[in-house]
Amino acid sequence: MFVTRGNPFLQAPDTNKVYQAFKRVNFKIVVDMFMTDTAKNADLILPCTSFLEEEDIYITSMGHNYVSYGSKVINNLNNTKSDREIFNLLANEMNLKEFPIKDSNEWLKDAIKPLEHQKGLTFSMIKEEPYPLPEAPLQSWKDKKFLTPSGKFELYSEKAKEEGISPLAEYLTPFKDFQTEYDLHFLTPHYKGSLHSQHFKDKEQNSLGIAYINPKTANDKQISENDIVTLISPAGSLSVQIKFEETLREDSVYMYEGQWINKGGSVNTLVVDNISDAGDQAALYETKIKIEKV
Repeated sequence: MFVTRGNPFLQAPDTNKVYQAFKRVNFKIVVDMFMTDTAKNADLILPCTSFLEEEDIYITSMGHNYVSYGSKVINNLNNTKSDREIFNLLANEMNLKEFPIKDSNEWLKDAIKPLEHQKGLTFSMIKEEPYPLPEAPLQSWKDKKFLTPSGKFELYSEKAKEEGISPLAEYLTPFKDFQTEYDLHFLTPHYKGSLHSQHFKDKEQNSLGIAYINPKTANDKQISENDIVTLISPAGSLSVQIKFEETLREDSVYMYEGQWINKGGSVNTLVVDNISDAGDQAALYETKIKIEKV
């Protein structure tokens, strides 16, 4: 297994299942800057550069539809190498003759070629200034034409009906496993101070994660603020400290995702690995839990 630019051991649903899957892999290589939970379970760790130690092209997302160039601003620290350099060296050592070994500049020029051919956007132009992505307007649906058969915003979807899904939006009860014993919805929103698990590395070792609950719900369960409790789901359990959040629904608990296993505990220890009925994506908010006092 070769892992780079990710932390699946922590960020994938059902941490316990992921751990068992990792154990079945004979040899695991992880490329990273930090000793993440994934790196700790690797047989070999290859230290890599940060974005400050290499040039690259960035295509942002979530409404920031620009392609831009990032220059190298400091020399590589401790002889670290970029992902591209690592791939080149591995391909050479493994005698992979069909692998196209190129320097960083060549890789970046190749990456931008589709935009150059289709839109006339060259590598040299991007190095001078960022450009908006031609196919990603800054204002979505400005012309009020939607990607539906009618071109309109469809409240009733024939396509959904053909796929065996309700053509109208409707409330679906949680999976049957969660109907009785597990009485609280478990939500795992993003923390505004981090991009997933990247910025939790400085949190104290062996610290407890914080779970937020409505005070009325806590009172019903005879739980006080700052109590240490155990959250339990069909996937696993996690010890946490309770904090009150009056604006939260009384049937829900939330924890911020991204906390490392030994620095607050992974929320994905609790998140079940169900698949959504539409889109074949992880049903991350389809987990229900119960609380037990320690």
